[in-house]
Amino acid sequence: MAVVLDAENKISGRLATHISRRLKDGEEVKVVNAEKAAISGRKEEVLSNYQQKYERGSRDFGPHYPKSPERILKRITRNMISD
Repeated sequence: MAVVLDAENKISGRLATHISRRLKDGEEVKVVNAEKAAISGRKEEVLSNYQQKYERGSRDFGPHYPKSPERILKRITRNMISD
């Protein structure tokens, strides 16, 4: 059975940690309201950091960074799970 988590007003990094722990335990996780998750830090600093990473690659060659909130949260979670 899938666990449904609401991301509204949650910090994305802490939420991703919670998701990754559940995934490691073998649970299926569904996230709703990913676009309402918060990213901690100063707004200017967060935006400049993302923009710097996003502009580093090209369209044809990586690294490719996600634009949609669901995929950003998925990438954060994926990077927390070790092989």
